Amino acid sequence: EKLKVKHFHVCGDNGCGRIKATKEETGIGKNKPWLQIIKDIYRIHKKELERIKSEEKRYDRLVELNVIEQTENVMKMDCVQALKGTEK
Repeated sequence: EKLKVKHFHVCGDNGCGRIKATKEETGIGKNKPWLQIIKDIYRIHKKELERIKSEEKRYDRLVELNVIEQTENVMKMDCVQALKGTEK
């Protein structure tokens, strides 16, 4: 609100090392909470993801699913909800 932000982007990074780290169980320290979110998204979409034979394409799809999830989270934020209907 204070910064008068009108637009924002939620994006992902295909080939993201952190996404791959969720399968390697290397999430320690500061990354652990973030990696848990990715693990939860993987668990929710496990059937779809495991049908993808290519590991690279599977990770790319997980990146896409994460972007969708995080976009939905942003849309639920109080400051965003307060702006609904105020667009010109």
